[in-house]
Amino acid sequence: MKEKPKVKEITMVNQALGLLGAHAGGVVLSLIFCLGLSGLMTSVGGLITAQILILLVYSFPTYSAMWDYGHRDLNRFNYGHIKRDQFRGFKVSLISNIPVFILSLLFILSKFGLFYNITILYKLINAEIWPLINLIQPWAYMDKFAIWQVFLVALLPIIPIFIAGGAYILGNHDYSPMQKLVYKNKKKPVKPKTPPTIKSKY
Repeated sequence: MKEKPKVKEITMVNQALGLLGAHAGGVVLSLIFCLGLSGLMTSVGGLITAQILILLVYSFPTYSAMWDYGHRDLNRFNYGHIKRDQFRGFKVSLISNIPVFILSLLFILSKFGLFYNITILYKLINAEIWPLINLIQPWAYMDKFAIWQVFLVALLPIIPIFIAGGAYILGNHDYSPMQKLVYKNKKKPVKPKTPPTIKSKY
């Protein structure tokens, strides 16, 4: 019997590092849009609109990277190289977000005077959820934050985890919503109309 060709193992740490790069790219794009939409982020409706737009922009590199990982792992599973794990994307994202979790902890500690006020830094690092943070508490001063607001803001970085985990699951099922929309909206070929038959008077 022929041996199966050896396939280079791709660990969750490797994927997490790749996701971290995609996440950083998404954050930079989000920051640019935050600055560009600053005039919009002055009301509740404006903040909600800006948040939707910024999350869409942020999702492009993150979604693309995780969908690709999910699809590659599907191929590796089909060839018997790995076991299928639907939640691998969430695990990868959790590993990738360790620096953000540390920052969230420091943000909480700053409320209790155990660390410097890092609200501005926290918003910059989490630019993809900046409008949502402002929706909860627009001020940068820690004394303006209620305790429940601090913990809620510290939990917001789970949103990118769900984006990454969901993208992986879609890729692992070889399902692309964008492709489905494109195929659905494709016009069917129009059949040529047959010219009407003219009856002779004679």
